[in-house]
Amino acid sequence: LTWVLQPVQVMVESSAVLTSLPELDAIRDDPSATWTREAGSNLDVLASDPDIAICQINSLLPFTYGDYAAVQFQFDDAAAIALAIQHLNTGDGRLVPEVEGLSDRCKIRFTVEFADTQYKPSVAVNQVVNITSRTPGVGRLPCGFVGAYRSAESIPTSILTGMWNYPQVSGVSTSAELDDKNQYPLFGRTIPSDHGNAVPIIQFMYDVLRIKHLAVLNINDAYGNSFVEGLRAAAEIYAPDLKIHQAPVDDGM
Repeated sequence: LTWVLQPVQVMVESSAVLTSLPELDAIRDDPSATWTREAGSNLDVLASDPDIAICQINSLLPFTYGDYAAVQFQFDDAAAIALAIQHLNTGDGRLVPEVEGLSDRCKIRFTVEFADTQYKPSVAVNQVVNITSRTPGVGRLPCGFVGAYRSAESIPTSILTGMWNYPQVSGVSTSAELDDKNQYPLFGRTIPSDHGNAVPIIQFMYDVLRIKHLAVLNINDAYGNSFVEGLRAAAEIYAPDLKIHQAPVDDGM
């Protein structure tokens, strides 16, 4: 499933409409408009007005799970992303002061599109392939990707996005595997990796709780196994006599 954001009502101090998003969508969807993208650039430039350059952000979020049950907080995340893009487009610095006046200093504007990953790596990969396979000048090609949610989805998708020169940024995926810049050259995140998070966990378990044996139940996927590896790496340094026992389970059990 794929959604293109339509006008949304959001409360920020007073009633406001995300006006820049439908306005830019209308410009993008104008059948008489011709868009060009120079080699090496991820920006779409309006041929008749080179001052209009648009960066299309594609967000990979798991809006549904299982039998297409809605995941409510992901819609909240989508609203936050849309609000952030509205502030970039209009130079609104009420939440991030550094953004104030950005629209006067920068001619780039942003549009956004959301794709449902369903918490499944295969679905997330299929979404990326479909998005990046659009016909240039006809379909909206991405400028960059936000997401995915789970590391198990970000790992395969960021291989593809990096190969096709699209940056991808996640605020949730914490697998230390994604630290490998040779494998994931254009992946970034706004959250520490599991290996970084493992240090205070081990220190608390060992120094405060005096635990000598730690059992870890984890989903048997890239994220779960990487997290246990991070705990073991931290234990080798901060708790060398701590024994870690891993019990991986298959997803869905």
